[in-house]
Amino acid sequence: MLLKYGRTSKSFNIKFRPPFPNINLDQTLGFVPVIYGHESQEELTKNVFPETYKRYKAGKMDKENALISCVYNFKKFAPIFKNPAFQEESEWRIIHTPLVLGDADGNLELQSACSEIGYRVTNNKIITHFELPLASSQQYPIGEIVLGPKNICEESLIELLLNDNGFKNIAILRSRASYR
Repeated sequence: MLLKYGRTSKSFNIKFRPPFPNINLDQTLGFVPVIYGHESQEELTKNVFPETYKRYKAGKMDKENALISCVYNFKKFAPIFKNPAFQEESEWRIIHTPLVLGDADGNLELQSACSEIGYRVTNNKIITHFELPLASSQQYPIGEIVLGPKNICEESLIELLLNDNGFKNIAILRSRASYR
């Protein structure tokens, strides 16, 4: 299942059913399963530091690049690691990593993005985002919508919105558990 989380128990989740569409834009967009178990997480990360240290000691990279390499390699796991307490979710995430290129004049260019970059303010921070259009119910099979326990949306309006966009007979449930 793939869940789209909001900010609080006022939010909602969209649970997609596999198979997920293969929409890799030059390997920058994919559907990835979340890893919950500490053992699995440790297995994936245990070689990050030793491999980098080995390359540093062999003179294949300087100290600064070795540190950058470790941070980069650990950072790529952040979106897919989650506390084992949430394992029942069997969550999948949409991971999008477009390439940002810059030149000496400070000009930036975005490559392999799934859409134009958007901005929004959340909790006094500027957040960038990309829109991934849900083209049709055939391409993105929505299994159910789960409303947070404090969500005040009327289920009938959500059902109407789904129907108007070609998503019919989608279960709408209300959760008792807080998401954050």
